[in-house]
Amino acid sequence: MRRYSEVFSDSRSTLLARIARALLALEDILEELADKYVVSGVEVEPEPVDLDYLETSDAPLRFLVCVGRRLGVVEEGDGYVIEAVEHAGNNLLLLYDELARYFGHYARRRLANFVRVGGGTEYFMAVMDSGEVFLAEGEYGRVSIPAVQGMVLTAHTHPSNVYWFSIPDLRTALDFFSHRGLATAVVTGAGATVLYRRGFFTLEDYETMLRAVKSGDERVVLELVRRAPNIRVEFV
Repeated sequence: MRRYSEVFSDSRSTLLARIARALLALEDILEELADKYVVSGVEVEPEPVDLDYLETSDAPLRFLVCVGRRLGVVEEGDGYVIEAVEHAGNNLLLLYDELARYFGHYARRRLANFVRVGGGTEYFMAVMDSGEVFLAEGEYGRVSIPAVQGMVLTAHTHPSNVYWFSIPDLRTALDFFSHRGLATAVVTGAGATVLYRRGFFTLEDYETMLRAVKSGDERVVLELVRRAPNIRVEFV
């Protein structure tokens, strides 16, 4: 029997993709600037960082990168502007937090019906950098996550109310972050857990997550993952 799948987009997936594209572009610029300057902070405007506000606003995100001298606009894209400046604040990490929170609620809302009707079948959802969402039916007790270029945020359901990542889930998350994915979530009828990177995914993050995967003990995995410097967990 053919499994269910669909591709769609809405205002929230468009916003999520817009923020994801901006963050990935900024990370590229930060790596380039770090070769020549000391980057001491990145300020995000408008402030406070609030995706609920940005959903109803056409204002572009402005990233002010402090490099000790004014270089002006270094990149401008769809919905964002990156400037190198002499002085700036440092609230960038709050945007990663806000993206994870917003995505967690979005995934819960979009997958809620599939948690209820799926029985033991898992479902997978990915937000692409285009703003499109790919949603597909998996199998009983598992879902095979396709390696599709452009995935920036992913989520899948767990038939039980255990909304933590299994060892195979963590292995997949490790690969996803290694390929610049920003956040991944597990959704159940009781809630959702979002695992996300808060800045660059470093070698130390990779090795810490790999130890968690290799431990094979789901009872200590959360503690091990939380030791990764730039990996965070959000419960929604």
